[in-house]
Amino acid sequence: MIATNYKLPTTDSKPGFSLVELLVAIAILVILGAVSWSIVRSLQPSFKLTAVTRNLIVDLRSVQQNAVTEQIGYGVRFSLASNSYQILKFGSSTQEILNKNLPSDVQLYQVNGFTNQEIVFNVLGAVSEAGTVVIRNNQQQTKTIEVRPSGYVKIQ
Repeated sequence: MIATNYKLPTTDSKPGFSLVELLVAIAILVILGAVSWSIVRSLQPSFKLTAVTRNLIVDLRSVQQNAVTEQIGYGVRFSLASNSYQILKFGSSTQEILNKNLPSDVQLYQVNGFTNQEIVFNVLGAVSEAGTVVIRNNQQQTKTIEVRPSGYVKIQ
């Protein structure tokens, strides 16, 4: 005779979650999602300001490289009124290569130290004037781009 202590499972010992436990878990996830979403939305203007600043730096360095490569002056002209900048090629005449408008929630705030609000790179990649470009978003946060006479461009 074989003795077994096997019990049949009862309805009380089923593995899983009750409906109340499941609803509580979903409610916690919804609350965490709402908090996360509001944090991301509040940081979005800062992220956009950083992205616009980095794009401008990329354009400045590209203009500098074109001046060295093609052995002709290149520059960037800023327009605070239209919230845009133009990439220029200087030769026998000034040629506009590209016009870039900034997003409406990011503004060119100040351009300091450059004649006619232009950064002009010579054939050695240097500029004749040092200065700064300040960009601001709707939350009054700013980023400053510094251009040194050697042509060094950086975010301050």
